[in-house]
Amino acid sequence: MSLRISADEALKRRFIDEATAKEIKAGKNDRLANLGSTQRPAPASRSSNAGDVNAETSPQRILFNALCHRLPGRPQWEVKDLIPGRRIRADIFIPPCVIVEMDGYRFHKSLDAFKKDRKRQNLLTANGFLVFRTFAKEVFDEEERRALVEMIATTVEKGLQF
Repeated sequence: MSLRISADEALKRRFIDEATAKEIKAGKNDRLANLGSTQRPAPASRSSNAGDVNAETSPQRILFNALCHRLPGRPQWEVKDLIPGRRIRADIFIPPCVIVEMDGYRFHKSLDAFKKDRKRQNLLTANGFLVFRTFAKEVFDEEERRALVEMIATTVEKGLQF
């Protein structure tokens, strides 16, 4: 489950500053246009939890763009069927075995949702995937996002597997 949030909502929650919100709304923060990526994500869907948002401003898209910049041609958007016979979708998949998941309070606000997500992660781990978990505030903070992207990229480049 990914968290989708507009620039206005991110500003309201103090995830980003006013200047960043203006850049996002003006379309000056679209890194995909400069990367020539053929893996442009699908349009964001409407969700009762998120409302209408500009897809390029969601934390998952921002992180995906940053990973595409750091690891050109490798990150894949919302990949399904990584485990045969299981209905599991990874928010971001970087072959051969790295998965990046966006966590959000709204999705995990119930004990059942939390338990289901832990079981899902254990299943992914048991099948050889390395799962990184992150959250909106970490992605919106430029310094934290850079550190996260570097950690993921270094892991991918080392070919770290278990």
